[in-house]
Amino acid sequence: MSLPAFLPQAAVVGGLLGLSMGLIGHGLVSRVIGAWLDAAERDEEEPVSMTRAELERWATGFRRMVWAGTVILFPVAGFLIGLAIGG
Repeated sequence: MSLPAFLPQAAVVGGLLGLSMGLIGHGLVSRVIGAWLDAAERDEEEPVSMTRAELERWATGFRRMVWAGTVILFPVAGFLIGLAIGG
């Protein structure tokens, strides 16, 4: 498979590396948020100022922000770095 002349191979590899790192980062952050929500629900000594529904809504917004930051921006940054390196 040959790539078009205007698309260096380094840019494609950089984008794929950025995507893989973004997916790994997103998976880790999602697990941490889930564990944090579970811990906040189980902790009876220190009451949480928000209900479970409010925490879920906040976590959903945070997950979307993390998704945009890791799975969208990392591949774009990897592509641009690869484009700069590959010329």
